[in-house]
Amino acid sequence: MASDEDEPPPPPFPSSMRTPPPEDFDADSGDSSHMHELDVQDRSTAADRTFGFQPDSEIRTPHRPLAFSEPSHIRFAYLVASLGRVYRHQTVEQATFLLRSMLKGYAVAKVCPENPKPVTTLQAAMNRLGIDPDEHITVYSACPTCWKLYSPQELGALPGPECTATGCSDLIYT
Repeated sequence: MASDEDEPPPPPFPSSMRTPPPEDFDADSGDSSHMHELDVQDRSTAADRTFGFQPDSEIRTPHRPLAFSEPSHIRFAYLVASLGRVYRHQTVEQATFLLRSMLKGYAVAKVCPENPKPVTTLQAAMNRLGIDPDEHITVYSACPTCWKLYSPQELGALPGPECTATGCSDLIYT
């Protein structure tokens, strides 16, 4: 019966990322003159291919969002405000307040750019990031009594504001 100690551990990186050292490499010598022989670009390309990463310059998009022409800390403020709205259920006012607070902090630290001037509303920040929530979100109306859902098309086709569920006559909208 073989023990776990007899088997070598699996390699930490895929074989495409493992490159043997040059033949004249002597780890004990402290000589780093061999470093010029390593082709860093080839290694990162192998890693990119292995893990499916693409450099920003190779990403094909219909258009590059305006936020990517701004400093990364400004993009971060836009993202924090947008994520607060989407995942933390902040109101538009709360998310806009957060965005403006972060931008004022950057201004105090004198790292807020003048051109392009950062936007200060949540909707404008989402536009700069290329996020259009209306593209992916459909708002349904629900009856407050029976919770029957109505798509925008169904709601527009209703003869009146009354719920059409069997046994329910509550108003969906007023």
